[in-house]
Amino acid sequence: MTPEYKNPTLVKSYFASIKITSLAVNQKFNFLDLPQLRNAFVYAIETYTASSITIAPDGTTIVPIATGINFTLIDRNTRNEFIRQCPALSFNRNANNGRLFTFKARQIDWQSSGISLSSIAGLAVNQSIGFNIYYMDDKPQSKPNATRRRN
Repeated sequence: MTPEYKNPTLVKSYFASIKITSLAVNQKFNFLDLPQLRNAFVYAIETYTASSITIAPDGTTIVPIATGINFTLIDRNTRNEFIRQCPALSFNRNANNGRLFTFKARQIDWQSSGISLSSIAGLAVNQSIGFNIYYMDDKPQSKPNATRRRN
């Protein structure tokens, strides 16, 4: 799948974070249950570091850098990792000239999706990485095929 870089029309968004509770290379942390997004169709995710947001909704400090944090998303219906170990920095608009990483809208298995640490430099226990999740409540409609009239 080729990623698309564009700024879509915002439908809805939800801010979530993953708290880093221990520091070890290859340590994994999954999203907690996100009831608001259980049946949502997600089409974009943006990551945040402390240069944009300093405190997560749970009161933890946001990580100062996203270097060394990798991100995995699992499609709820196919159980496939459609984003696997992608650097979290790839999802940060500040690092990508304001562009938002988008993908075909799909439902996510949140409790199986999350981050892993490939480096712990600059990170601390009890920091969080922030995510803005762009979604729709209903499955996006396919564009109808254009039909051509023959004379």
